[in-house]
Amino acid sequence: MTIEEYSTLMGYTETCEMAEYEIANAIYMAAGEMDKATFCKEYKKTKNSPLVTILAAEANSKDKVLREKQTDEIKIAHALLREADDVRTSGLEESALAIEKIAAKMIGRKDCITWKLNKGFKLSEEDAGYINNNLK
Repeated sequence: MTIEEYSTLMGYTETCEMAEYEIANAIYMAAGEMDKATFCKEYKKTKNSPLVTILAAEANSKDKVLREKQTDEIKIAHALLREADDVRTSGLEESALAIEKIAAKMIGRKDCITWKLNKGFKLSEEDAGYINNNLK
């Protein structure tokens, strides 16, 4: 939900303060499959509750840890792809493929291929097969 949607659904005539939105959005994202209008209706009743504030802080904390972990995994996967490219250049294709499989398990084959294309790295036959099978 955007800050504009939240502000409208909460009945504000102008955009609400970012701090309020961030707390509400953290709870909304943690709520799962709740529609925006229902969430805002219920949140209006409880937004000033200390319990809700604590739950929002906990949701934000867990989300931050997850984002940091994902960022670290992406960096490691990119380092693996660089290493695979170096190994491939040395003529060790099978080793390069093994390294790339590890990176693909971390961030997905599609993201690996996209990153390799953006960096100008050589695509493997497996990459070509993936592209052919998933662009039909």
